[in-house]
Amino acid sequence: MQLQPSGSVPGLIRPVAKWLDDQWGRHLPNGSTDATEAALNQSPDSEGLPWTLLAVEGESPVGVARLVRSDLPSRPDLQPWLASVFVPADKRNQGIGWFLCSGIVEQARKLGFPTVYLFTRDRVAFYERQGWSVMGREPHRDTQVTLMKLELGKPGDTPADPYPYLRG
Repeated sequence: MQLQPSGSVPGLIRPVAKWLDDQWGRHLPNGSTDATEAALNQSPDSEGLPWTLLAVEGESPVGVARLVRSDLPSRPDLQPWLASVFVPADKRNQGIGWFLCSGIVEQARKLGFPTVYLFTRDRVAFYERQGWSVMGREPHRDTQVTLMKLELGKPGDTPADPYPYLRG
């Protein structure tokens, strides 16, 4: 398995967009596979956002994660965000999600961000095992979600590595 920026595997974007639309599209205004595909194909701005990472096995996608400017409407003051982490059910519990998150964290470090945020409805323990900490609860689309953060430090710092097993 390899991690690939979405721009390097354009032929895999459509099936990944379908996954994300099937998973979360009903929660988004104007959600559609076409709109999701357009978002995944969006080029990074001068700060490097958004950035999409795919886990690829052979010629097939096996997971996706994104680094985006904002992901929770109630907290536009926080950025950037780990978003759209998804691994198909038949590929779960193999470390793919963890590997994707590590790739996003590494990219955020390279871009110089000191902290990354995320929200989750039901995967708090998954992220806590990776070093993320709970900040609290926030309203989101008629439910409450858990807001989390991962401190990366300032550019030039050598922060604690929540993914040491990937280094080898």
